[in-house]
Amino acid sequence: MTFEEAYLRILESLTPRLGEREAGHVAKYYLEDVWDMKSTSSKQLVTKAQKEKFETDLKELKEGQPLQYVTGKAWFYDMEFNVTPDVLIPRPETEELVDLVIKHFKAHVGSVSFLEIGTGSACIAVTLAKNLPQAKIKAMDISAQAIACARINANKLSVSVDFEVNDWLLSWQEYLKHDFDCIVSNPPYIDRDEIDVMGSSVLKHEPHLALFAEEKGLIFYRTIADYVARKERKPILFLELNEFKAKEIQSMFTEYYKSVNIIKDLQGKQRILCAHNN
Repeated sequence: MTFEEAYLRILESLTPRLGEREAGHVAKYYLEDVWDMKSTSSKQLVTKAQKEKFETDLKELKEGQPLQYVTGKAWFYDMEFNVTPDVLIPRPETEELVDLVIKHFKAHVGSVSFLEIGTGSACIAVTLAKNLPQAKIKAMDISAQAIACARINANKLSVSVDFEVNDWLLSWQEYLKHDFDCIVSNPPYIDRDEIDVMGSSVLKHEPHLALFAEEKGLIFYRTIADYVARKERKPILFLELNEFKAKEIQSMFTEYYKSVNIIKDLQGKQRILCAHNN
């Protein structure tokens, strides 16, 4: 089997489900991520070991497994991250969140302390550490498997992040002793009543622990508001939002901040909350 034949087999197998354009993207990125092969028309033969792995991977792709979980790689902010089924696949709208944080603090003189709630693969924490040398970042997640993945990414990209396994919903009061300059989070925010509008691939393959939240998807925002209410020095907030609950989330913080803005993503959805007293 040649690399071109591998490309065509992926294309043929996935087109009925994804359409030719998307299937072509998957096939192209598979060749690049797994074999470092940029050409989709190479007549070079794959090795026996490569073919065996390809057959396994193709079976998973046909079953709907996201490409990033098959290859174990995802790109975020022009950096390659390891991903496993224990963490969410990084998304473009989260890049927008991170970009806003970096722009806000880029010119800041002196150290800046961050808390990230629900770090997952650590794409947010690692990207902030990479782009803000003055940042001191604590990143937590309830999942030990997610934190293991996060540590791999921090080591791989040569940054220092203080990771810990903890359940924010049960332990948020422990963090009151810290004065963070900024809290950043893309928390679980999907209401279980919204399952019907979600893609089947996400539901089937991505970790529900990182997707769904109680109290109609609002419990993480409420507990962050409870935390802020008890802090004399309020941290700046950058939070990714459930677009359907943006106004309701915004109202949780107006009592504590002079400015609570909802920022739309590139798709025009109400996606990011920024709150500060500057």
